[in-house]
Amino acid sequence: MLVQIVLSIFLLTEINITDKFPSSIEEWVKEPEILKFTPDNLFDYIDGEAERYLPYNFQLLTVVNYRHQSDSNNKVEIQLYQMGSVLDAFGIYSVLRDSKKEKFPCGNDGFVGSNQAMFYQSKYFIKLLGNHSAISSEILLKFGKEISNCLPKESLKAREIECLSIPERVDKSEKYLPKDILSQTFFPRGFTAQVKSKEGGIGTAFVVMYDDTEKAKDGWEEYLGYLSDIGAVYEVKENRIRVISPPSEITLAELWENYIVGIWVPGGNISNLEEIYLKIVSCLKREDISHKKGN
Repeated sequence: MLVQIVLSIFLLTEINITDKFPSSIEEWVKEPEILKFTPDNLFDYIDGEAERYLPYNFQLLTVVNYRHQSDSNNKVEIQLYQMGSVLDAFGIYSVLRDSKKEKFPCGNDGFVGSNQAMFYQSKYFIKLLGNHSAISSEILLKFGKEISNCLPKESLKAREIECLSIPERVDKSEKYLPKDILSQTFFPRGFTAQVKSKEGGIGTAFVVMYDDTEKAKDGWEEYLGYLSDIGAVYEVKENRIRVISPPSEITLAELWENYIVGIWVPGGNISNLEEIYLKIVSCLKREDISHKKGN
């Protein structure tokens, strides 16, 4: 009974949000049929893509269509994905984001391309899809602003991203991944970003987050075991490691509290990026001290 009550309240919240969508947006009219998909049947609507959404605590997809009042062949489809949190919404947005596309000034962040736009706001990830070349970015912007006005305002607060937002970061490269950072199962959820040194070296900065310090230690030991199993050459001093071969594993990383923080430089020169690595680690430690004082 309790589960049913919670589910009813949850669905009612979503219905209220979509009820706020205007009946028309200029010459575009909202169709009466609204589709809804849960984790159990998301595959029915985006088969082949659902697996990307589910790890981000996907809860509900609501699909609303608008058709042009004088040309029914022109349609704009709105896909509203409710995720578990702002971080989850940013996460799915971050892995689908195309940094080469034009910025879409809606929500917390967005981009617009040919006949489509994507943005995230609060715990929602939104896709706007046009089915005709006549549906320009200007038209999508009108829809984006209307939908954005219907959604709650909530910014992403993640000090890990703030510490990756350094001048050396490649713009729009930061991601939140819910599992398997650097494709390693012993590196669960966390953040990555591409960074570039003044010498031109490119690497992937990563901040792996564990639930507590003991799990972080276990993950660290698994990482060391993995390196030994593949015959990697590495040096460990206290809780810091420098991997110097093979080229695919060149890494500088550190175990600190419930984090493993590092820079992975496949085939590159780790020395060129060591200053950037130290900057990220120092930021995390400084932010942690400030956070503890604040409590």
